[in-house]
Amino acid sequence: MKAFIKLLSATVLLSLSGQLLADNTVWHIKGIHPEGNDLLAIKAIGPKGELHDIKAIYDDQSHILDVKVLDVKGNIMHSVQAVNEKSDILHGIKAITDDGQRLDIKAIDNSGKRYPVKAVIGKSNTLGIKIIDTDGSNWAIKAISPKGQIFDVKALNFSGDTLQVKAVPHLHQIDK
Repeated sequence: MKAFIKLLSATVLLSLSGQLLADNTVWHIKGIHPEGNDLLAIKAIGPKGELHDIKAIYDDQSHILDVKVLDVKGNIMHSVQAVNEKSDILHGIKAITDDGQRLDIKAIDNSGKRYPVKAVIGKSNTLGIKIIDTDGSNWAIKAISPKGQIFDVKALNFSGDTLQVKAVPHLHQIDK
């Protein structure tokens, strides 16, 4: 019975999310400092060092938001994927260009310091996307709508070797 209630709650949450989000087509992707005193920009770094925005794009066909690299005019440039780094703990997060080039994704604080962004390998096919600090601590990365809704940013394994980076509703709150 408890499992049925969890499933029903998740289904209701997901169906309502489409109604709540329909007019919020572009969401910001931000890193959250552990002390809550800073939001870090998440950027793709081009071949000449130029910075490109990473955003979550709402599609009214799904409750899952695509995470993409946008140009200065807001046009979609590249997809964002988790890339196997032959580590038992982390996968890299890269923007993949049309010609297969991989661009680094970094978190940048207010002073300009850059931090790696990685997918933390867990026990399921859903990997949390985190900022990795120099001391090894993990900082959250979230998608934030213009209305203030917050989704988790995850790498999802839909098929084989490719892990797509998506923004998804936070469902762990119903597990309690």
